Amino acid sequence: MDATTDIFDAVRSAVLLDTNGRVRIAASQGIPESVSRSVQLGFASGLMRWFEERACLIDSRLNPEAADAVKELQVLGVRLGVPLLCGGHVAGAILVGDKASGLEYTAEERELLIAVARSASIAFENAALYKNVSHQEQRLDGVLANIAAGVVTVRSNKTIGLLNSAGERILQLRAADVVGRSVQKLGSSFADVVLRALAEHKPYLRQEIHDPAINATLGLSATPLGDDGVAVVFSKLPEQETRSEDIAYSPFWEYLASRVAQEIKNPMVAINTFAQLLPRKYESQEFRESFGDVVQKEVERINHVVDTLFEFARRPRLVIQRASLNETVASVLQSFQDELGKHSIELETQWDSEQPDADLDPVYFAQALHNVVQNSIEAMPAGGRINVTTKQERGACQVIVADSGPGIRPQDESLLFLPFFSTKEQGMGLGLTVADRIMKQHAGDIRLLKSNNGGSAFELRLPKTKVIGQ
Repeated sequence: MDATTDIFDAVRSAVLLDTNGRVRIAASQGIPESVSRSVQLGFASGLMRWFEERACLIDSRLNPEAADAVKELQVLGVRLGVPLLCGGHVAGAILVGDKASGLEYTAEERELLIAVARSASIAFENAALYKNVSHQEQRLDGVLANIAAGVVTVRSNKTIGLLNSAGERILQLRAADVVGRSVQKLGSSFADVVLRALAEHKPYLRQEIHDPAINATLGLSATPLGDDGVAVVFSKLPEQETRSEDIAYSPFWEYLASRVAQEIKNPMVAINTFAQLLPRKYESQEFRESFGDVVQKEVERINHVVDTLFEFARRPRLVIQRASLNETVASVLQSFQDELGKHSIELETQWDSEQPDADLDPVYFAQALHNVVQNSIEAMPAGGRINVTTKQERGACQVIVADSGPGIRPQDESLLFLPFFSTKEQGMGLGLTVADRIMKQHAGDIRLLKSNNGGSAFELRLPKTKVIGQ
């Protein structure tokens, strides 16, 4: 504020900032404290309404048509006001009073005030972007702190960027002692895999090394993060699994390393690119709109990745209750109506006429079924048909979801329910894994059925409690 007051030779100045729809003075110079504390403006009328509608400089002497706005300027004892914009919306304003010299503000000084406000607006937008990204990083840190596998990132300059708590336990190292230090702190064998991935810009998956410091064999996968370094996922292998090609081990490491790195890296690269261009292209309205759209889309994408990882890491606590199977399934299918129409997918249903009840957790069972239906939709981007059937057989309630998609390759059938396995370019490969875990907690199961008509079919089985009317 001192600098603003000095630059414009103003007797007073202030910065207004919006906090949840109420605008207050965040900093001021020359305005009585009793006034600055009591001021609270809204967007329904007055000064902030003027800024929302016109987004331009206001002069209390030259804009008499803005009576309400001018009145608020006069209460604060200021002459000029310029809005601060963030994401296309008014986030506050810079206000300056009359010049101490008594002279009028020149056109050049008015343009300078507008330029100062633009620079401040860019700073606000960058701060908001940084806050969003920081929030996602904190959530990701929470995920990394709760997974059993060790995770370490190594920067392009060969220094350690992150080591999660599981990694600390496995390597018997403290993150505080190694972060920022050379990758060699992880041991020569570990560092060798990382340095090869860095130098060759290609992943090294399912590697096994012996770490003499902890006298154990580690399984690890290193995946490059473009120019940002390498991400490594690792775990201590039991003796009986050492050098094993066990089917559960291979896809886990491959997809954990590659999927997580890819899903987090891509949106961060997009956001970072736009953030770097923002100061140079801020004057372009088209760029600002594109910037806002990209940031929102990519932050939502990171949110989805983090939410998916949280869901996978968290063990469900079921609240079992008796519920109608038909009604529960119908509710899930109803939530897909818009998406089915968007992808030109026809939905057919066949309901058990006896309307069976089952002991289930309505929320988690719905999630399991949702994941299976979503899997079918994603398998048919050009449209197709989904048939959902409810029935009873051998003391169990069954829900069968069949689609007309390309089906499951024979070599993939044994991998379907493994974590992070997917044949799609997008997604984390956790939908069927979570569905399988939920069904097992219900004392039921989910399995792939043989299909003679193409496509794929999954059966969800639940213990039956009673049948209405019996």
